[in-house]
Amino acid sequence: MNARKILRGGFVALMAVLLLSVFLLLLVASLGLGTFFARFDALDAESRRVALGLAEACLNRALLFLAEDPAYVPPVSGACVGVGDTCGATPSKRICRICEVRAQGNDRGIVTRATYGRTFLTVAATATLSDDSIVVTGWRELAANPVPTCIVP
Repeated sequence: MNARKILRGGFVALMAVLLLSVFLLLLVASLGLGTFFARFDALDAESRRVALGLAEACLNRALLFLAEDPAYVPPVSGACVGVGDTCGATPSKRICRICEVRAQGNDRGIVTRATYGRTFLTVAATATLSDDSIVVTGWRELAANPVPTCIVP
């Protein structure tokens, strides 16, 4: 009878160790996956910041074109601005396009689209032209949908 109690106690201890081991293994695996995916979140955030800088660079380029010629209108496919990469080269990592410039009196609506890696970003701005200055009166990031008229390769 004493031997039976010892065997039962060993079984309970073995099951407790087994369940505790499974619990700890799941805890370690979930923490490891969390830090693994956090790396990709940080990489996406960095790509987004670079794409935003490219889109703003294109916006500044469009303002320069408007300063030179107030009637400036980009081509239908968009004016490509290469930043470290050649427009049309494959694969292009850092380019942006001036998608459209709409005129309404002295006001201009400008839409630019940039890509960095696999991240795309679209920025729209409004500017007011005067004889000696250009004043940006509005700026906003556009949602990914709908896709703008110009496509960045």
